[in-house]
Amino acid sequence: MNGETSPLSLSHPGDRQDRLIAITGHRDNDLRAEYAIDTAWRSATIYQGADVDAWRQAEPESWNRSVTEGILPSGSGTCVWAYWFDLGQPSEQVSLRLRAGERILFEQTIDLITDHLIINHLNITAYTPEPLSAPWSLSPTDLENAESPSIHGAVQIRQLESEYPTAFVENADHQPLVLQPNLKGWHRIYLGMEPDSSIQFSLSNEAIDIPVPNENHGKLKREYFVSTADLTDQDIIMRLGGSRVWKDASIRYIRFVSMIDAEIQTENDLCIRAATGRPFAGYLEQLTDGYYIGETISLREFTRNEMRLHKLRGCTEVYAHVIRIGFSAWYHSNVIDQYRPEGSEYEDRDPAQLKWSSWMDQGDPLVIAIEEAREVGLKVIADAGMNITYLATDRFHYRSMTGEFAQTHPEYMCADDLSFFDYRHEAVREYAASIIHELLMDYDLDGIHLDFARFAYNKAFDHESLIDTVRRINESRQLAVEKWKHPVTISTRIPSYIYHHWDRYEGDFPEFLSALKVWSQENWIERVMVCCMLLDRLPELQLDRYLNAIQDTRVELWGDLYCTTPEMPTSRVLKLAEEWRDQGLDGGYFLYSSGVPIDFDAIHRAIRAIDTASMPEST
Repeated sequence: MNGETSPLSLSHPGDRQDRLIAITGHRDNDLRAEYAIDTAWRSATIYQGADVDAWRQAEPESWNRSVTEGILPSGSGTCVWAYWFDLGQPSEQVSLRLRAGERILFEQTIDLITDHLIINHLNITAYTPEPLSAPWSLSPTDLENAESPSIHGAVQIRQLESEYPTAFVENADHQPLVLQPNLKGWHRIYLGMEPDSSIQFSLSNEAIDIPVPNENHGKLKREYFVSTADLTDQDIIMRLGGSRVWKDASIRYIRFVSMIDAEIQTENDLCIRAATGRPFAGYLEQLTDGYYIGETISLREFTRNEMRLHKLRGCTEVYAHVIRIGFSAWYHSNVIDQYRPEGSEYEDRDPAQLKWSSWMDQGDPLVIAIEEAREVGLKVIADAGMNITYLATDRFHYRSMTGEFAQTHPEYMCADDLSFFDYRHEAVREYAASIIHELLMDYDLDGIHLDFARFAYNKAFDHESLIDTVRRINESRQLAVEKWKHPVTISTRIPSYIYHHWDRYEGDFPEFLSALKVWSQENWIERVMVCCMLLDRLPELQLDRYLNAIQDTRVELWGDLYCTTPEMPTSRVLKLAEEWRDQGLDGGYFLYSSGVPIDFDAIHRAIRAIDTASMPEST
C-alpha cells in the first residue's frame, strides 16, 4: 500500500456476515474503488457511510457518483462496498482495489460469504412457479450487456389533472409476482431497488402487504432491509404499489440471509420487552390514501392491511384521523355534512377526490377501522383536528372540503384569517363539542384525540374557550363510558413554545399551558402531547413546563415523534425518544407511520422497549 495516506483497510463483520464490506482509513483525496472476479476491473458500488442513517443523509448527486463510479470521497468516514449490485450471484473470492488516478493504493482479495440466496435477473425463473407474465418482465431486454438489469413491474396509469400529482391505476388487479425460495428457518430479507420504484411485499402465511417505498429522491442502487421471518414453507409475494403514487417496480435483487441462533434470540428478547413496554400509537388517515389509491383496493382491504401492519410494527393503538373541525365529516356522520365529492367540478379540477366517494359508499370508514383494529387486538383513538376551515384558500383541493357550518357562518372565523374558527364564540364551541359527542356516543371507541396543534392559529383560542371546550367533551366522555361499559381516553396535542416559525403560529401559547393545568386537575384528560413542527429545532424541545402543568395528576405526557423526512436518520428519532424519557416523559410515543420509509420499521419495538433495552444499531 502506498504510504501517502493513512492505512486503508477492509472489514467483514464476523457477527453479521450479511453486512456489506466496510472500507476504513483516511483519504486525502477522492479515491476510486474497483473490483474484479476475473481479469477485468469494474467500478464498485460504494455507499457513503457505514449504516442506513448515513445513507439516508447522503446528498443524491454525490451518492450517485459513488454507486456508479466507485468514488470514495476524501476524508475519514467509513464507506461500504454494496457488492450484491455488482456480482449478481455469490462468489467465493473477489479482488477489490483502491486507486488515486492511475496509482494503485490498495488491493486485496476477499473471501465472500456464499451461503446467501440471491434472486435476480439471472435465476428468477428457477424460483417462480409460472413463467413471468405482465406486468412482470426482465429489463432491459438485452440482459447480457445491461448496466442495470432488473426484475421489472410495469404500472399502467392515466394521469389526472389536479393540484397534487395523482393518477388512475389501470392494472391494479395485476398478477402478483410469486417467488418460492424453498428456505427453512429464520432469515433476514433485503431488497435492492432503483429510484422511483416501489412494491408491496408479503409472505404467503402472513397476508400483510408491507410497503417498500424507494423514497430516496433519485439515489441509485439502494438496498432496503425489509423483514426477518421464518421462511419455512413460505412463498414471497410482490405486488405493484407500495407508495401513494404507484410507480414501476425496478428490483435488482432479493437477498435472503440465514440468522444464527443468537440473532434469533436477540430479536425474540426485544419483542418480549416491547410487549410489556411503553404504549406506542400508529396513525391512519383513510381519506388521503383513498385519494391516491382508492381505485386499487377496497376501503376494508386497505384498512385491514393498515391495522395488521400496525400490529406487526408493535403498535398498541392507532390514531384514526376522521375529522378536522371546519371540514365535512370523513365518516358517516348524522350531525354534520359528510364529505362525498361528486359532479363535474370535481371531474374537471380534482378527479382523484371522487375515489373517496367510492370508499364512503363501501361503508363507514370509522366503523371499519374499529372492526379491523379489534380483530388484531389494537385500540382505536379517533383523531380530530380541532380547527381548520380553509375558507381563505383558493386551493380547490382543500376548499372543497370546507363544511357547511363554516361556509354559512363566516362571522365565527378569526378576523385576521378566515381559515380558522374563533373559539371565543360559544357557537363554535358548541359545534366542536357536538361533533366529538357524536363520535363518542355513536362509535365504540377506546378514546378521542383532540389535536389543537392541527392547527394552532395563535389568535383562535384563549384560556376560557379551551377550558369550556374540553369540559363539554369530558361530559360526553362520561356518557360514553356509561354506554360502552369500558374506559374512554381523552388525549390532547397542544402546540409547544417552539411550534412553528410562521407568524400566525408563533409564540409561547401560554393559554394552552394554563388550560392544560385545569384539564389535568379536573381529570378531564388522560394524556397530552406537545407538538413542534420545526424539525431542526425538535431536539431543543424541553418538557419541564408541561410536566409541571400535569404534576400530581393522572395525566401522562406522551412523546410526539410525528415528523420524519426522507433524509432524517432513524437514530435521531430514537435519541429524541431517549432524551424525552430522561426528562421525565412517562407516557407512550406516537409516530406518524403512514408513508414513512421502511427504514423506520426497525425502530418501533425499540421505542416500546426504551426503558429496558439499549437502542439497536442500524440494520
